Amino acid sequence: MSITDSAKLQTPTLGLYLKLTAVMVPTFLLFAASGLLWMSEKNLLRSEEAMAMRIGNATARVGGALERFSDQSNGAVDWSSPYVTDLMQTMLGDPAIRCVELTDPETGGVLAVVPQGLGCQGSDTAFSLPYEVYSWPITLMTTRFDEREIATVKRYQRDFMLLLLAGGILIASLANWVSFRVIVGRPLRALIGRLEEARMVAEAANQAKSAFLAKMSHEIRTPMNGIIGMADMLGETELTREQDSYVSTMVRSGDALLTIINDILDFSKIEAGKLTLAQEPFRLRELVEDVTQLLAPLAARKKLEFFSDVAPDVPDVMLGDAGRLRQILVNIAGNALKFTLDGHVALRVSQGAKGQFTISVTDTGVGIPEDQIENVFAAFEQVDNTATRSFGGTGLGLAVSRQLTTLMGGTLAVTSREGHGTCFEITLPLIPQAAEGQGLRATPLARRDGPKPVIWVLDPISERRAGLAACLRHLECEVHTDSDPVALLAASRDTPPALILLDSSLAKSALPATVPHILMSQDGAPETGAKGGHLRKPVRETLLIEAVRGALNGTMRDPTKIAAFAASNPAKLGAKTGWAAGIRVLAVDDNATNRLLLERYFSGSGAELRLAIDGHDAVAQSSQAAADLILMDVSMPGMDGYQATGLIRTREAAQGLKPAHVVAVTANVLEQHKQAAHMAGMDGFLGKPLRKADLIAYVERLAPDLRQSRAEDEDEDEDEDEDETLAADRKDPPQTAAE
Repeated sequence: MSITDSAKLQTPTLGLYLKLTAVMVPTFLLFAASGLLWMSEKNLLRSEEAMAMRIGNATARVGGALERFSDQSNGAVDWSSPYVTDLMQTMLGDPAIRCVELTDPETGGVLAVVPQGLGCQGSDTAFSLPYEVYSWPITLMTTRFDEREIATVKRYQRDFMLLLLAGGILIASLANWVSFRVIVGRPLRALIGRLEEARMVAEAANQAKSAFLAKMSHEIRTPMNGIIGMADMLGETELTREQDSYVSTMVRSGDALLTIINDILDFSKIEAGKLTLAQEPFRLRELVEDVTQLLAPLAARKKLEFFSDVAPDVPDVMLGDAGRLRQILVNIAGNALKFTLDGHVALRVSQGAKGQFTISVTDTGVGIPEDQIENVFAAFEQVDNTATRSFGGTGLGLAVSRQLTTLMGGTLAVTSREGHGTCFEITLPLIPQAAEGQGLRATPLARRDGPKPVIWVLDPISERRAGLAACLRHLECEVHTDSDPVALLAASRDTPPALILLDSSLAKSALPATVPHILMSQDGAPETGAKGGHLRKPVRETLLIEAVRGALNGTMRDPTKIAAFAASNPAKLGAKTGWAAGIRVLAVDDNATNRLLLERYFSGSGAELRLAIDGHDAVAQSSQAAADLILMDVSMPGMDGYQATGLIRTREAAQGLKPAHVVAVTANVLEQHKQAAHMAGMDGFLGKPLRKADLIAYVERLAPDLRQSRAEDEDEDEDEDEDETLAADRKDPPQTAAE
């Protein structure tokens, strides 16, 4: 530890001492003052008792001498005798006695008084001690005294007490400081030093761990870019069913590995406190439905029912981090689908307490033993951690989800019964955007000034049936629900429906043939006849409302065009062409596989593609010919992508050229890497593995601006060529025939 660090550590010790002193000194003063006051009162009481006893003894002694004097007289006693006054004068030797007088009790006359002359003048407020002198006649001797001595004692005791307190505080403070420095200060400074060293070691270890994870992520993503990219390209070719199955398995395995890598990176960022949350408006209904559509192929492969339900009174637009909320829902819903072998998984959203919204994921899976419930949220833990467990995974998804929920100010709880399913409940303080209104916004299905349309909802799953009914009732429909068509027919015989909405599992039920109906299934559109419609599960709310409105109005769309989620392998729809037509692209990557992949991605796109093998080559090629779009790898030997971008931007500024759109294409996907790319002058960021669909979406969004920029460059080049031609003509005019 350096000298500076040691100096810094003295401040906490002094501060702790001052805090302890601030507590100890008032306590010491309270107890010391109480003790001294008690002692002072005791001393005063003893002083008063001693003074009273002294004055009483003196009075009794003189009174006895006067009695003996009176006994010696044969007649009347001569109280004015010098002997009497001398006896009384001896009492004035006591500083507390002011005067002594002899009086006749019958007449009240003064027989003798000392001090002579002054007598007892001014002693009206003094204390008096009477003493009867047994003589003939009886005489009363009165001793008058005051408490000047007691006041002096009080003053001396007060000064002494203050001196003791001041000295005690000083001695106690010094002793406390010395003892604190020796007993507490040194061990405390040593402890703080060890804690500081431990903190530095922990920070270094945390930074090393983050760097290691980032490095490993980069090293894994780089080959994964080739594996997944080539698998996507292979999926665009003509394959047999068996080959297509192999390719799909490769892609899903690659996606699973990327999910694991992302979870590990997120977990590391949360532990390091470097994860920040966005506050942006998003549509909650669209987000929930997107999650169900994303996971629908997995549910279809396992023949599970998977659906979502957002209560109609839930606001449509919220403020929050949509990306992290989507990550939480995908983790939990995907986990539910993984552990559910039969039945259904439901994703529902409802309003909770004031300012709170509850998102629940319920499944009919294997459930969790009661003693293992808390383990599901532990990092790298699963309910079954044995080598022969039935379900795979790292055990990070739920741990990351709970930590993200906590960062968002919410809670994530779980209830489960082994063998009966599990329910994960997320409570979040989402902020509705008041400007967008509250609840589901759609035109009511009932006609103006007309009766409410009667709709029958037939579904074997009560939760989904209730969600569909709530949505339709919100749109002013009269809804009758049941899981048994026969029971619904019997109960609603007097209210014939205008539309029947039924699940595919009940498609063969005997229903009114003249009533239009909409079939919900996971398969393609069946032959439903003129009165039939079809919705693919899981059903989007907008498609449901559109289909119901069309059926009620007699304008139902072609059933084959109503779908809820895309095919599980979009590549099988065929390779898209012409998506980068007329755009000059410079792709920079030091990895030959990645360059080959980019070349295949742009095949048939219409782009003018050039490839560079490193940063030096990229700078050279951009100098030789302009590029509208530069896909720049970051980690390259010799000159990395940041340096190459800086040189390209410097040349563009020096020559007055229009800047190219530079995109970082890198396996370093942490937030600091995105910030570094922005600081280096890059305009965009794409992480590896780079999917062709993501590249196409990014380029298509920029294509109009890139093409316009190229057209302007070409116009400027033509103007420059014309100016050069005119200048040459003026310099060398053409010769005439005569010449």
